[in-house]
Amino acid sequence: MLFFIDISPNRLLSAIIVRFERGNIGFFFLFIIAGGVLGSVLGMFLSELFPSLTIITKSLTDFLTVDLQMIKIAVRLNISSCIGIIAGIVVYLKV
Repeated sequence: MLFFIDISPNRLLSAIIVRFERGNIGFFFLFIIAGGVLGSVLGMFLSELFPSLTIITKSLTDFLTVDLQMIKIAVRLNISSCIGIIAGIVVYLKV
């Protein structure tokens, strides 16, 4: 799929199509972040349903922080988010 906008007198907006390219590093990071977030949410959901699975939500690291003066990003990894990141990489390689 291709993303383009045609602005002409006859057509203001002709088509919007998105292109997923295999070699695009932006989409690679998108899949990693989405996999980590979804893995973490799924891990929290499963630990609520099955209290014996709380081990997958235990933190593996302290907060990993990036401070850019305007924005501060803090990330904490757990087992479920690591599994989600791996799943995101696998899905990216399959797409």
